[in-house]
Amino acid sequence: MNRFNLCMTLVLALGIVSITAGCKGIVKKPHDDHERRMRNAIRINPVHELGYIRLAQYLEGKQRYAETFEVLRDAQHHIPESITLIRLEGRLFQGLGMFPDAEKFYTQQLVRHPENPLLFLDRAQMHWRIRNHQLALEDARKARSLNSDLFEAHYLIGVILGRKTDPEDPEMSDRALEALISASQINSTNPDVWLRISDLWQRKGESKKAKLAMFRAVELSPESKIYLRRYTVLQEKELDEAVQ
Repeated sequence: MNRFNLCMTLVLALGIVSITAGCKGIVKKPHDDHERRMRNAIRINPVHELGYIRLAQYLEGKQRYAETFEVLRDAQHHIPESITLIRLEGRLFQGLGMFPDAEKFYTQQLVRHPENPLLFLDRAQMHWRIRNHQLALEDARKARSLNSDLFEAHYLIGVILGRKTDPEDPEMSDRALEALISASQINSTNPDVWLRISDLWQRKGESKKAKLAMFRAVELSPESKIYLRRYTVLQEKELDEAVQ
């Protein structure tokens, strides 16, 4: 009887060892000290938004996307009013190229937050990325109507309307220029805005205005070879026109 019990004990012990060895392949890798500290901070204070943001960004940087979604959704459960956390999840969908999921996500969130311009802006940027220009324009305009001081909304409207068409649409170019000038009045330190303004002036045949806008871009980003080269071309063109 004792011998039988001993055999059963050995069998059970071997079974446990086998199961443990087999599970090693599916158990998550141990967290490093930095990640462990971030997770502990969240456990201590589960409504600390910045803690979730840092952990989500860390996990995304490690390409642990499923865990990133998990953290962001847990965060929204604890802090449902956080637009920042919602935007991070939407951007994660976009970054992974999950555009149908992103579309569904934004639609659901905008039902909950119908007056939030940043969510309309994010969806507009998504539509722009997948070349759905009309929907992008509608969402960008909605974002602008909700917050007229939102630089990114004016800028995106200018970018959408300012794309080159064949034949050129003067009315669309004028509206693009108006939107970009409005963007520059909100934030005059963005060199790309001035680059686009310069391009639109040049397309309208306004070489001097194009050069002045390009000079502003060079002032803001003197290290940019692209800006400097473009400014040089405009300057040479102005000199050629003066000689003629």
